[in-house]
Amino acid sequence: MRTPRPPAADDEAAYIFIDHREEEGSIVASVSERLAPADALATGDDETLFVTFRGQEHRIPLTMSPHDRYVAVSSLAELLKDDYRFFVLVPSLESDTHALLVAPRSVAERWDPLPEHLAPLQLGFDYFGQIQVPYLHHEDSAPDFARESDFQREASGAYAQLLEAMLFKRSIDTGTATAFAKFVMREPKAKEEFGLSQDASEAEVTAKIKAEFEAALQDAKADGAFEELDSAMQELWKLTGKPPK
Repeated sequence: MRTPRPPAADDEAAYIFIDHREEEGSIVASVSERLAPADALATGDDETLFVTFRGQEHRIPLTMSPHDRYVAVSSLAELLKDDYRFFVLVPSLESDTHALLVAPRSVAERWDPLPEHLAPLQLGFDYFGQIQVPYLHHEDSAPDFARESDFQREASGAYAQLLEAMLFKRSIDTGTATAFAKFVMREPKAKEEFGLSQDASEAEVTAKIKAEFEAALQDAKADGAFEELDSAMQELWKLTGKPPK
């Protein structure tokens, strides 16, 4: 009997698609649909996610953070590892919706070599947040998780503040630029993106951020985008009777 070939990258029916805001219970249900009937998964109704597999209940170690998408995925891959293999669709990792492939182990082990568009799932790794995460039976496998997760949350808040200043205030004050600069100082790649040396001071980073975004605000394309945003906001205002959030 011939082993089925790996699905093509554009075979959407073969993959499970996971949005970066996906509910973990939905992920469990989507994976369960790809399993043999005898291996179907069940979940409880509590806020704490429990998954029942072959009559045994397992608690998924959720962190109550955006990283839980891959806490759930890795936990399911660990739970099912004796019978199934998980893969990521490599091209999808560039977007905010990732595609996963779940295949019977007996089939997947004959896929050698794998096509370039597929890669084995790296357990304990959040492909959205790009950090290590805890997962089933490996709750202590990501010792820096709390620190890295907090950093990403705070950086996201600073970035949102920066965008708000651009879109609504249409100016970048020193305080907003400084708040964002503090996170750039902790991320070497961010300095590179701003064209700064690794030994650049916080004041230099702040000045660069202000200059870059002030230049963007003057761009003719940005003016057009602001006009479209204003129009959309006015229409929403009319519908709701109050300014949009």
